[in-house]
Amino acid sequence: MLATITTLGAELVGGVLRILFGLTDALPVSTLAFPNLMLFTAAVTGIVCLLLTPLVYRFRRSPPPTIVTVLAVTVSLLPLAIGILQTIR
Repeated sequence: MLATITTLGAELVGGVLRILFGLTDALPVSTLAFPNLMLFTAAVTGIVCLLLTPLVYRFRRSPPPTIVTVLAVTVSLLPLAIGILQTIR
């Protein structure tokens, strides 16, 4: 769950910064890399979350609620999908 929250937080910060930086033109070049850094952070923690999800089902006595698992997998796959779409575009 911690990996999911970290991934979601990095996605939100990166998305908000990308929107804000898109609205202003007078920014140093070094600040433009920060949204991509947050996307990379979200992708790494998303992969960790995807790797931990089957372990939770295997070692936990009672499985987590289905909606929690669906949310965790969706949040984990989102930065990977965004990265692929940015690469294609």
